[in-house]
Amino acid sequence: MDAWLKREGKLKMASIENMIKWFKDREGKVTYSMNSRLGPNSYDCSSAVYFSLIAGGFLPSGTGIGNTDSLFALEGKLLTSITRSEVKRGDIFVAGYKGNSGGSDGHTGVFVDSTNIIHCTLGGGKNGIVTTPATNWMGDYSGLPVYFYRLKGANPPFKYKVDDVVYIKNNATHYFNGDLISDNDK
Repeated sequence: MDAWLKREGKLKMASIENMIKWFKDREGKVTYSMNSRLGPNSYDCSSAVYFSLIAGGFLPSGTGIGNTDSLFALEGKLLTSITRSEVKRGDIFVAGYKGNSGGSDGHTGVFVDSTNIIHCTLGGGKNGIVTTPATNWMGDYSGLPVYFYRLKGANPPFKYKVDDVVYIKNNATHYFNGDLISDNDK
């Protein structure tokens, strides 16, 4: 249950849509700053990704806001490495050299689909959270290696969002991740 967090005595499922919503709610409304990166009026690329992961329920509230190097450190724990051709909505890219990508030596953001990203940037005439094509905006323009990740537990995409009320008929058969759910677990 990697993508479930216990909050207020209830289990909540992590949500890619809530993660992307965090970005969309700030798009065009905040600026980029490496010095004032903890919001609410400015962020840098990695602080924006961390805040979105918290908003999406992938990281617990109160998690320290890291940088691109600390995102690399989540590989195998929260992040599963994928190829560029596998990328889809909600996947994360991290550009830079592992162990040496802090500060302006790296970049990160979230895919809104297989060809577009939402990220916090100061470049190309942009300042703040924007949606752009992925190509030439991920750090690849400067020759940095770019790594692609899927959030553990983010698959499969679900029809329902966190806090949606779902009514299940008593005579329905229910499965989660291929396992039959007993009546006691519904």
